[in-house]
Amino acid sequence: MDKTSARQIYGKMRCCIFFLLSIGILISCSNNDKSSKNPNLSARAEKINAIYQKYIYEKNICQKFVESIEADRDTVSKIEELDYNERKNRVGGILSKSIAAKSEAVQYLLRNLGYFVIDVDYHGGAGMIYVKNSPVFCAYEVHKRLKELEAFGPSEKSWEVRKNFLDLFLEQVGMSGMPGYEGPVWFDFESLRKEFDETKRIYTGQTER
Repeated sequence: MDKTSARQIYGKMRCCIFFLLSIGILISCSNNDKSSKNPNLSARAEKINAIYQKYIYEKNICQKFVESIEADRDTVSKIEELDYNERKNRVGGILSKSIAAKSEAVQYLLRNLGYFVIDVDYHGGAGMIYVKNSPVFCAYEVHKRLKELEAFGPSEKSWEVRKNFLDLFLEQVGMSGMPGYEGPVWFDFESLRKEFDETKRIYTGQTER
């Protein structure tokens, strides 16, 4: 099976899964959010909204970041030259001294590096945004904000982020090909099933038998 066929299969799978899950999330979220007059629920809603607004802002940061630094080839080259084990600890220092250090995107990244990955990759993957003509990329770790939102229980906002996470997950599968055939050896159907079982557990209260 070629990768085009794999993408088509996962595209159909995504539509079916999201449709079925959406039925459960509408019921679950309405039960969690409708009592807005309760002070405790109101405080919960405010916290959820604060996290969600960060997510809305952050999902565009990587694009702004690569646009900010792509003209600074010296900084890009320094990141490219870092050893794999050095990148996590030294990227922040390099960015803080770059020409674009005062840009909104770089400043935000430096304050919130735990929610982003700045690394080097020659293969490409879901959610990776590359600096032009470079293997340096930025990726937003959506799952971290998702976990923060879902710690308050299912909500309409957490469901929006969960859908984004699943989109990226399925996109990665489609880019890799069919698991067990063309895909990387570390991927299998059990990983896929685990993600959807977790989603079903959180948003519908159901688990697989």
